[in-house]
Amino acid sequence: MQLNLEAFRNIASASLKFEHDRQFFLGLNGQGKTNALEAIGMISALRSFRTRDSSALIQHGKEQSGLYYRVEQEQMGNSEVTLKFSNKGKRLELDQNSIRSLGEYIGLFPSVVLASDDLQLIRGGPALRRRFLDEAFASVDKQYYRTLARYQKCLKERNRLLKSNDLDDAVLESFDKTISEPAVELIQMRRRQIGQLNENAKQHYRELSSGKEQASLSYKPDVEANDTSAYLKLLEQSRKRDFRFGSTSIGPHRDDVQLELNGRLAAEFGSEGQQRGLVLAMRLAQITFSEAITGVTPLILADDVLGELDAYRREGFWKAVGGQYQVFATGTTLPPEADSQTWKVWKVNSGEFS
Repeated sequence: MQLNLEAFRNIASASLKFEHDRQFFLGLNGQGKTNALEAIGMISALRSFRTRDSSALIQHGKEQSGLYYRVEQEQMGNSEVTLKFSNKGKRLELDQNSIRSLGEYIGLFPSVVLASDDLQLIRGGPALRRRFLDEAFASVDKQYYRTLARYQKCLKERNRLLKSNDLDDAVLESFDKTISEPAVELIQMRRRQIGQLNENAKQHYRELSSGKEQASLSYKPDVEANDTSAYLKLLEQSRKRDFRFGSTSIGPHRDDVQLELNGRLAAEFGSEGQQRGLVLAMRLAQITFSEAITGVTPLILADDVLGELDAYRREGFWKAVGGQYQVFATGTTLPPEADSQTWKVWKVNSGEFS
Protein backbone atom coordinates (compact mmCIF):
# COMPACT_ATOMS: atom_id res chain seq x y z
CA MET A 1 0.00 0.00 0.00
CA GLN A 2 1.01 3.58 -0.67
CA LEU A 3 -0.82 6.42 1.05
CA ASN A 4 -0.62 10.15 0.38
CA LEU A 5 -2.26 12.47 2.89
CA GLU A 6 -3.15 16.14 2.47
CA ALA A 7 -4.50 18.38 5.24
CA PHE A 8 -5.55 15.41 7.35
CA ARG A 9 -5.75 16.23 11.07
CA ASN A 10 -2.27 17.53 12.02
CA ILE A 11 -0.66 16.08 8.90
CA ALA A 12 -0.17 18.84 6.32
CA SER A 13 1.29 16.52 3.69
CA ALA A 14 2.85 13.07 3.76
CA SER A 15 3.65 10.24 1.37
CA LEU A 16 3.98 6.84 3.02
CA LYS A 17 4.88 3.61 1.25
CA PHE A 18 4.21 0.39 3.14
CA GLU A 19 6.09 -2.53 1.64
CA HIS A 20 6.65 -4.53 4.82
CA ASP A 21 4.11 -6.71 6.68
CA ARG A 22 4.88 -5.01 10.02
CA GLN A 23 4.62 -1.22 10.21
CA PHE A 24 5.04 0.62 13.54
CA PHE A 25 4.33 4.32 14.14
CA LEU A 26 6.49 5.42 17.07
CA GLY A 27 6.26 8.72 18.92
CA LEU A 28 4.92 10.67 21.86
CA ASN A 29 1.20 11.17 22.33
CA GLY A 30 -0.41 13.85 20.17
CA GLN A 31 2.16 13.70 17.36
CA GLY A 32 -0.01 12.00 14.71
CA LYS A 33 0.52 8.25 15.15
CA THR A 34 -3.16 7.42 15.49
CA ASN A 35 -4.01 9.95 12.78
CA ALA A 36 -1.96 7.88 10.33
CA LEU A 37 -3.67 4.69 11.46
CA GLU A 38 -7.05 6.42 11.14
CA ALA A 39 -6.25 7.47 7.57
CA ILE A 40 -5.23 3.92 6.61
CA GLY A 41 -8.47 2.55 8.03
CA MET A 42 -10.65 5.01 6.15
CA ILE A 43 -10.11 3.08 2.93
CA SER A 44 -12.49 0.44 4.33
CA ALA A 45 -15.72 2.21 5.26
CA LEU A 46 -14.83 5.84 4.43
CA ARG A 47 -15.25 6.89 8.03
CA SER A 48 -13.04 7.25 11.05
CA PHE A 49 -12.88 4.68 13.85
CA ARG A 50 -12.52 7.62 16.27
CA THR A 51 -15.25 10.10 15.31
CA ARG A 52 -18.36 10.40 13.17
CA ASP A 53 -17.68 14.09 12.53
CA SER A 54 -15.82 14.29 9.21
CA SER A 55 -15.11 17.98 9.72
CA ALA A 56 -12.81 17.02 12.64
CA LEU A 57 -10.55 15.23 10.15
CA ILE A 58 -9.77 18.35 8.12
CA GLN A 59 -6.63 20.20 9.15
CA HIS A 60 -7.37 23.45 10.96
CA GLY A 61 -7.61 26.34 8.54
CA LYS A 62 -8.17 24.12 5.49
CA GLU A 63 -11.40 23.60 3.58
CA GLN A 64 -10.74 20.08 2.32
CA SER A 65 -8.75 16.98 3.17
CA GLY A 66 -7.57 14.30 0.78
CA LEU A 67 -6.39 10.70 1.03
CA TYR A 68 -4.91 8.87 -1.97
CA TYR A 69 -4.29 5.12 -1.85
CA ARG A 70 -2.53 2.67 -4.13
CA VAL A 71 -3.32 -0.86 -3.02
CA GLU A 72 -3.11 -4.44 -4.18
CA GLN A 73 -6.18 -6.54 -3.51
CA GLU A 74 -6.37 -10.31 -4.04
CA GLN A 75 -9.37 -10.24 -6.37
CA MET A 76 -8.98 -6.87 -8.09
CA GLY A 77 -5.22 -6.56 -8.43
CA ASN A 78 -3.74 -3.06 -8.26
CA SER A 79 -6.24 -0.27 -7.55
CA GLU A 80 -6.25 3.43 -6.79
CA VAL A 81 -8.67 5.00 -4.34
CA THR A 82 -9.17 8.73 -3.86
CA LEU A 83 -11.15 10.04 -0.91
CA LYS A 84 -11.76 13.75 -0.44
CA PHE A 85 -13.97 15.30 2.17
CA SER A 86 -15.03 18.76 3.22
CA ASN A 87 -17.86 20.27 5.22
CA LYS A 88 -20.03 19.74 2.13
CA GLY A 89 -19.52 15.98 2.06
CA LYS A 90 -17.30 13.21 0.68
CA ARG A 91 -16.11 12.35 -2.80
CA LEU A 92 -14.89 8.86 -3.59
CA GLU A 93 -13.18 7.51 -6.69
CA LEU A 94 -12.07 3.95 -7.41
CA ASP A 95 -9.67 3.71 -10.35
CA GLN A 96 -10.78 7.22 -11.39
CA ASN A 97 -14.47 6.22 -11.46
CA SER A 98 -16.83 8.01 -9.09
CA ILE A 99 -18.53 5.82 -6.46
CA ARG A 100 -21.82 7.31 -5.33
CA SER A 101 -23.13 4.51 -3.12
CA LEU A 102 -21.24 3.00 -0.21
CA GLY A 103 -23.16 -0.20 -0.90
CA GLU A 104 -21.19 -0.58 -4.15
CA TYR A 105 -17.88 -0.20 -2.33
CA ILE A 106 -18.32 -1.93 1.02
CA GLY A 107 -16.09 -4.94 1.63
CA LEU A 108 -13.52 -4.25 -1.09
CA PHE A 109 -10.69 -3.14 1.22
CA PRO A 110 -11.45 -4.49 4.71
CA SER A 111 -9.59 -3.56 7.88
CA VAL A 112 -10.09 -4.31 11.56
CA VAL A 113 -9.12 -1.91 14.34
CA LEU A 114 -7.79 -3.04 17.70
CA ALA A 115 -7.89 -0.10 20.13
CA SER A 116 -7.16 0.32 23.82
CA ASP A 117 -10.74 1.44 24.51
CA ASP A 118 -12.05 -1.91 23.18
CA LEU A 119 -12.40 -2.91 26.84
CA GLN A 120 -15.63 -0.90 26.76
CA LEU A 121 -17.09 -3.65 24.57
CA ILE A 122 -17.27 -5.59 27.82
CA ARG A 123 -17.62 -2.84 30.41
CA GLY A 124 -19.76 -0.38 28.46
CA GLY A 125 -23.38 -0.35 27.33
CA PRO A 126 -25.17 -2.42 24.68
CA ALA A 127 -24.73 0.26 21.97
CA LEU A 128 -21.00 -0.55 21.74
CA ARG A 129 -21.63 -4.26 21.33
CA ARG A 130 -24.31 -3.61 18.68
CA ARG A 131 -21.80 -1.45 16.83
CA PHE A 132 -19.31 -4.33 16.97
CA LEU A 133 -21.88 -6.62 15.33
CA ASP A 134 -22.80 -4.03 12.73
CA GLU A 135 -19.15 -3.38 11.86
CA ALA A 136 -18.43 -7.10 11.55
CA PHE A 137 -21.48 -7.89 9.42
CA ALA A 138 -22.01 -4.73 7.36
CA SER A 139 -18.37 -4.65 6.26
CA VAL A 140 -18.71 -8.01 4.47
CA ASP A 141 -22.42 -8.28 3.61
CA LYS A 142 -23.99 -5.69 1.32
CA GLN A 143 -27.50 -6.95 2.16
CA TYR A 144 -26.86 -6.49 5.87
CA TYR A 145 -25.54 -3.00 5.21
CA ARG A 146 -28.64 -2.06 3.19
CA THR A 147 -31.05 -3.58 5.73
CA LEU A 148 -29.33 -1.79 8.61
CA ALA A 149 -29.49 1.52 6.73
CA ARG A 150 -33.20 1.00 5.96
CA TYR A 151 -34.00 0.20 9.57
CA GLN A 152 -32.07 3.19 10.92
CA LYS A 153 -33.83 5.50 8.45
CA CYS A 154 -37.25 4.11 9.40
CA LEU A 155 -36.45 4.34 13.11
CA LYS A 156 -35.45 7.97 12.78
CA GLU A 157 -38.67 8.76 10.93
CA ARG A 158 -40.83 6.84 13.43
CA ASN A 159 -39.27 8.72 16.34
CA ARG A 160 -39.90 11.99 14.52
CA LEU A 161 -43.55 11.04 14.07
CA LEU A 162 -43.87 10.11 17.76
CA LYS A 163 -42.68 13.59 18.74
CA SER A 164 -45.21 15.38 16.52
CA ASN A 165 -48.29 16.82 18.21
CA ASP A 166 -50.91 15.84 15.63
CA LEU A 167 -50.02 12.15 15.25
CA ASP A 168 -52.76 9.57 15.67
CA ASP A 169 -52.81 5.76 15.92
CA ALA A 170 -53.85 5.28 12.30
CA VAL A 171 -50.85 7.15 10.91
CA LEU A 172 -48.40 5.31 13.15
CA GLU A 173 -50.01 1.95 12.42
CA SER A 174 -49.53 2.56 8.71
CA PHE A 175 -45.88 3.53 9.17
CA ASP A 176 -45.19 0.52 11.39
CA LYS A 177 -45.69 -1.75 8.38
CA THR A 178 -42.73 0.03 6.79
CA ILE A 179 -40.35 -0.45 9.70
CA SER A 180 -41.33 -4.02 10.52
CA GLU A 181 -39.74 -5.60 7.44
CA PRO A 182 -36.14 -4.36 7.92
CA ALA A 183 -36.49 -4.90 11.69
CA VAL A 184 -37.31 -8.59 11.30
CA GLU A 185 -34.64 -9.04 8.61
CA LEU A 186 -32.02 -7.45 10.87
CA ILE A 187 -32.92 -9.72 13.79
CA GLN A 188 -32.75 -12.80 11.57
CA MET A 189 -29.41 -11.84 10.02
CA ARG A 190 -27.82 -11.06 13.39
CA ARG A 191 -29.02 -14.37 14.81
CA ARG A 192 -27.76 -16.30 11.78
CA GLN A 193 -24.34 -14.68 11.48
CA ILE A 194 -23.32 -14.45 15.12
CA GLY A 195 -22.92 -18.24 15.24
CA GLN A 196 -19.79 -18.22 13.10
CA LEU A 197 -18.44 -15.12 14.83
CA ASN A 198 -18.87 -16.91 18.16
CA GLU A 199 -17.07 -20.03 16.95
CA ASN A 200 -14.15 -17.90 15.73
CA ALA A 201 -13.97 -16.00 19.03
CA LYS A 202 -14.07 -19.22 21.08
CA GLN A 203 -11.19 -20.67 19.07
CA HIS A 204 -9.07 -17.51 19.32
CA TYR A 205 -9.67 -17.16 23.06
CA ARG A 206 -8.61 -20.79 23.60
CA GLU A 207 -5.37 -20.01 21.76
CA LEU A 208 -4.81 -16.79 23.72
CA SER A 209 -5.33 -18.59 27.04
CA SER A 210 -3.25 -21.63 26.03
CA GLY A 211 -6.38 -23.77 26.13
CA LYS A 212 -7.02 -23.07 29.82
CA GLU A 213 -10.16 -20.91 29.49
CA GLN A 214 -13.37 -20.68 27.46
CA ALA A 215 -15.26 -17.69 26.05
CA SER A 216 -18.54 -17.21 24.22
CA LEU A 217 -20.64 -14.56 22.46
CA SER A 218 -24.41 -14.94 22.27
CA TYR A 219 -27.04 -12.75 20.62
CA LYS A 220 -29.64 -11.20 22.91
CA PRO A 221 -32.38 -9.64 20.76
CA ASP A 222 -34.57 -7.02 22.40
CA VAL A 223 -37.67 -8.78 21.05
CA GLU A 224 -38.40 -12.18 19.54
CA ALA A 225 -40.28 -11.89 16.25
CA ASN A 226 -40.05 -14.47 13.48
CA ASP A 227 -42.15 -12.51 10.98
CA THR A 228 -43.58 -9.05 10.35
CA SER A 229 -46.99 -9.95 11.83
CA ALA A 230 -45.41 -10.83 15.16
CA TYR A 231 -43.32 -7.67 15.09
CA LEU A 232 -46.33 -5.47 14.28
CA LYS A 233 -48.16 -6.95 17.27
CA LEU A 234 -45.23 -6.06 19.54
CA LEU A 235 -45.18 -2.50 18.17
CA GLU A 236 -48.89 -2.21 18.83
CA GLN A 237 -48.43 -3.36 22.42
CA SER A 238 -45.75 -0.73 23.02
CA ARG A 239 -47.57 2.11 21.21
CA LYS A 240 -48.93 3.88 24.29
CA ARG A 241 -45.51 3.92 25.91
CA ASP A 242 -43.92 5.12 22.67
CA PHE A 243 -46.41 8.00 22.44
CA ARG A 244 -45.73 8.93 26.05
CA PHE A 245 -41.94 9.05 25.71
CA GLY A 246 -41.75 10.17 22.07
CA SER A 247 -39.42 7.35 20.97
CA THR A 248 -39.47 3.73 19.85
CA SER A 249 -39.02 1.54 22.90
CA ILE A 250 -38.53 -1.86 21.27
CA GLY A 251 -36.58 -3.22 18.33
CA PRO A 252 -33.13 -4.26 17.10
CA HIS A 253 -31.74 -0.83 18.03
CA ARG A 254 -31.89 -2.17 21.60
CA ASP A 255 -30.27 -5.57 20.97
CA ASP A 256 -27.27 -6.75 22.98
CA VAL A 257 -24.51 -9.36 22.90
CA GLN A 258 -23.83 -11.42 26.01
CA LEU A 259 -20.11 -12.03 26.63
CA GLU A 260 -19.06 -14.88 28.90
CA LEU A 261 -15.80 -16.25 30.28
CA ASN A 262 -15.83 -19.79 31.63
CA GLY A 263 -19.65 -19.72 31.70
CA ARG A 264 -19.96 -16.48 33.68
CA LEU A 265 -20.55 -12.88 32.63
CA ALA A 266 -17.25 -11.37 31.51
CA ALA A 267 -18.10 -7.88 32.79
CA GLU A 268 -18.74 -9.11 36.33
CA PHE A 269 -16.32 -11.99 36.80
CA GLY A 270 -13.45 -11.48 34.32
CA SER A 271 -10.12 -10.05 35.46
CA GLU A 272 -8.65 -7.19 33.42
CA GLY A 273 -6.26 -9.59 31.73
CA GLN A 274 -9.09 -11.97 30.84
CA GLN A 275 -11.21 -9.10 29.54
CA ARG A 276 -8.36 -7.83 27.37
CA GLY A 277 -7.95 -11.34 26.04
CA LEU A 278 -11.66 -11.57 25.23
CA VAL A 279 -11.86 -8.29 23.30
CA LEU A 280 -8.72 -9.30 21.40
CA ALA A 281 -10.36 -12.64 20.58
CA MET A 282 -13.45 -10.76 19.37
CA ARG A 283 -11.36 -8.64 17.01
CA LEU A 284 -9.44 -11.66 15.77
CA ALA A 285 -12.80 -13.35 15.19
CA GLN A 286 -13.88 -10.33 13.16
CA ILE A 287 -10.73 -10.66 11.06
CA THR A 288 -11.18 -14.36 10.27
CA PHE A 289 -14.93 -13.87 9.72
CA SER A 290 -14.27 -11.09 7.22
CA GLU A 291 -11.67 -13.09 5.33
CA ALA A 292 -13.87 -16.20 5.16
CA ILE A 293 -16.81 -14.24 3.71
CA THR A 294 -15.01 -11.93 1.28
CA GLY A 295 -11.89 -13.88 0.38
CA VAL A 296 -9.94 -10.66 0.96
CA THR A 297 -7.27 -10.42 3.67
CA PRO A 298 -8.06 -7.46 5.97
CA LEU A 299 -5.49 -5.04 7.32
CA ILE A 300 -4.95 -5.11 11.09
CA LEU A 301 -4.72 -1.70 12.75
CA ALA A 302 -3.51 -1.94 16.35
CA ASP A 303 -3.73 1.40 18.15
CA ASP A 304 -1.56 1.37 21.27
CA VAL A 305 -2.65 -2.11 22.37
CA LEU A 306 0.23 -4.55 21.88
CA GLY A 307 2.17 -3.27 24.87
CA GLU A 308 -0.90 -3.72 27.11
CA LEU A 309 -1.12 -7.48 26.59
CA ASP A 310 0.69 -9.92 28.85
CA ALA A 311 3.34 -12.18 27.36
CA TYR A 312 1.25 -15.25 26.59
CA ARG A 313 -1.61 -13.23 25.06
CA ARG A 314 0.89 -11.41 22.83
CA GLU A 315 2.24 -14.80 21.82
CA GLY A 316 -1.29 -15.94 21.03
CA PHE A 317 -1.91 -12.80 19.00
CA TRP A 318 1.13 -13.39 16.78
CA LYS A 319 0.21 -17.05 16.42
CA ALA A 320 -3.24 -16.03 15.15
CA VAL A 321 -1.84 -13.32 12.88
CA GLY A 322 0.93 -15.50 11.47
CA GLY A 323 2.52 -14.17 8.31
CA GLN A 324 -0.63 -13.65 6.28
CA TYR A 325 -1.78 -10.25 7.58
CA GLN A 326 -0.28 -6.80 7.27
CA VAL A 327 -0.17 -5.18 10.70
CA PHE A 328 -0.03 -1.43 11.37
CA ALA A 329 0.60 -0.55 15.00
CA THR A 330 1.21 2.54 17.15
CA GLY A 331 2.90 3.15 20.46
CA THR A 332 5.12 5.45 22.50
CA THR A 333 7.64 2.61 22.75
CA LEU A 334 8.23 -0.49 20.67
CA PRO A 335 6.26 -3.48 21.97
CA PRO A 336 8.10 -6.12 24.00
CA GLU A 337 8.14 -8.59 21.09
CA ALA A 338 10.17 -6.17 18.95
CA ASP A 339 13.14 -8.53 19.16
CA SER A 340 11.17 -11.37 17.54
CA GLN A 341 9.10 -9.29 15.10
CA THR A 342 10.75 -7.27 12.35
CA TRP A 343 9.07 -3.87 12.21
CA LYS A 344 9.49 -1.06 9.77
CA VAL A 345 9.45 1.83 12.22
CA TRP A 346 8.11 5.27 11.35
CA LYS A 347 9.07 7.98 13.82
CA VAL A 348 6.26 10.52 14.11
CA ASN A 349 6.76 14.09 15.28
CA SER A 350 4.24 16.93 14.83
CA GLY A 351 2.56 15.27 11.85
CA GLU A 352 5.82 14.45 10.07
CA PHE A 353 7.17 10.95 9.40
CA SER A 354 10.71 9.63 9.10
